[in-house]
Amino acid sequence: MRQFLFLGITLYIIIIGSCTRDTGNNTDLNLPELVWKVDTNPDTMRIITNRGEQIWFTTIKDTITVMDENVSGKLSICFSKTDSAGAKKVFDVTARADSNNQYTFFVPVNPCMKNKYQISVVDKSTGNILNENNYSFGMFKVRTAKTQKTASIYTPPVVDSGSVYFGNAGGFFYSLDKNTGYQNWMYKADNSVNSYATLKDSIIYFSDGIGTLYALLSGSGDMKWRFSAKENIWVPPIVDNDIIYFGCFDKNIYALNKATGEMIWQFKTNNTTPPYPALANGIIYFGRDQNHFSAVDVTTPKELWSFVTGGSVNTIPVIVDENIYFGSRDKYFYAVNLKTGTEVWKFKTGGIIAATPFVENGIVCFRSFDQYLYAVDVETGEERWKFKTGTFVNSAPVVANNKVYIGTSDNYLNTLNVSTGKIIWKYRLGDEFASTPVISEDKIYFGTNKGSFLVLQEK
Repeated sequence: MRQFLFLGITLYIIIIGSCTRDTGNNTDLNLPELVWKVDTNPDTMRIITNRGEQIWFTTIKDTITVMDENVSGKLSICFSKTDSAGAKKVFDVTARADSNNQYTFFVPVNPCMKNKYQISVVDKSTGNILNENNYSFGMFKVRTAKTQKTASIYTPPVVDSGSVYFGNAGGFFYSLDKNTGYQNWMYKADNSVNSYATLKDSIIYFSDGIGTLYALLSGSGDMKWRFSAKENIWVPPIVDNDIIYFGCFDKNIYALNKATGEMIWQFKTNNTTPPYPALANGIIYFGRDQNHFSAVDVTTPKELWSFVTGGSVNTIPVIVDENIYFGSRDKYFYAVNLKTGTEVWKFKTGGIIAATPFVENGIVCFRSFDQYLYAVDVETGEERWKFKTGTFVNSAPVVANNKVYIGTSDNYLNTLNVSTGKIIWKYRLGDEFASTPVISEDKIYFGTNKGSFLVLQEK
């Protein structure tokens, strides 16, 4: 019995991805240790679902396999698509659970025909095809062969007491056990998931590349509701009491009912770029085109004040105490009073500032397109230090444990002393750093350009 249990767990780990402690070229004893790594690239095996007593998964050949999730690991069903001559086809197969007894598979009729799909309804118990038809979706976007190879993880994960949540450009949103990397559940969105996610009251909110905002139960991945905006939603939804606020690429800010996903109001910003809002005390703050930064009452919604900058503001602002902090395309970083909209201080850099800042330990840390990472006194706006990355910085900085963490496109995760800006250690990846890291307890969680998700533990 123990032998069977071992075999079942081993197969489970293979399906999930590569979980390893191999640190590659990082041999310095002061470097963090790799706790686990999960590869979300769809060329590897991937689980469709492991709910109930069965594990459904696909291989690179897109054979749908069902394995009993018990100590025997018995293979129950093997379902695959073949052409008229009986030869196996390589398909991008997407599955959706319709009920307890059947699954629906979306299979491209031809990988070169992006909008034509064969939909097969398969009995969960036997693998028999119950219904099968060809459909043309027109401009309806389902994950196609073109996006199959793209699994980049661009945005920071969400970490709670037991799980880590993130999406990838392949259109999947994951919940993994934060200690082992084992998959809790996986949800297939209608398009790439490159947006920030928000976790509140056991509901995880995220959006896809065609403007659908999803609300899923964090424990199971089951959908609570979904809302379709006109265009992409990249910024994290803000959940405040019973209302959800977010900015959209259609230049509107939306307010939705948290329980139902129904729209309460939308505020047209007249931007040519999407608004990136922050919320405090019933007021939404966001950058606008025509060189303005605005405060809007959420109950009206009407503009309360507008602050003039020398360029548009395309960053998520950060609110700390009585001030709000943000960068601009005019190369300045600003601190503005929340109530009056008056300037507290501004700091000049050598490049556009278009990334979210981080405020901690009396400093505000932000990056600029001049290839510098800056640490500025949060009260006075005076420079504490600056760190030259020598390359483009992909992620926003994070301050925790008296350190600053920043990923760069030369495949390094850099950790700096928060007081001096001096390097403590550099961890070299085998892939380009893509997402902003999240620090939880003594672990570092982040994703890469090729779809790997890693967890490091500092020594």
